[in-house]
Amino acid sequence: MNGKSNKVTQLFTLQGSCASSTSTVGFTLYATLMKTNPTKLRIPHGMKLKIWEKNIYTTISTDSVTLQYAHDGSSTSPTWVTIDKQPVILGMVTGGMININKRRPIVLDGLRGTEAIQFLSGNSATSISYEVEITDE
Repeated sequence: MNGKSNKVTQLFTLQGSCASSTSTVGFTLYATLMKTNPTKLRIPHGMKLKIWEKNIYTTISTDSVTLQYAHDGSSTSPTWVTIDKQPVILGMVTGGMININKRRPIVLDGLRGTEAIQFLSGNSATSISYEVEITDE
């Protein structure tokens, strides 16, 4: 063994805009790495998804953004579990944006490659921008 690390990592910005105007709104996701714009993001087999920073854009002080995780995101009816819920508090909104940096990221494992995340909001006027890393360590 040569002592060199063969670390695989990709840091990118995951952006989302609300997909509809219903009471619980899913986000359509965008990133330069993706060819399509899904409403959920699968975590590759053997990889970890790390969320380092959250930016929430809204003018609604009663809104929140929820991060959900499913072990089988590829099934027709996955069981979603809430991992993180960021409420929008009136005093936190500066110019319509909330920025939360994570000194320790939210880490989700891709054990089988079927795990997925999705984002929900209570308002169709909300959009997000998350700094995300996919890595094998």
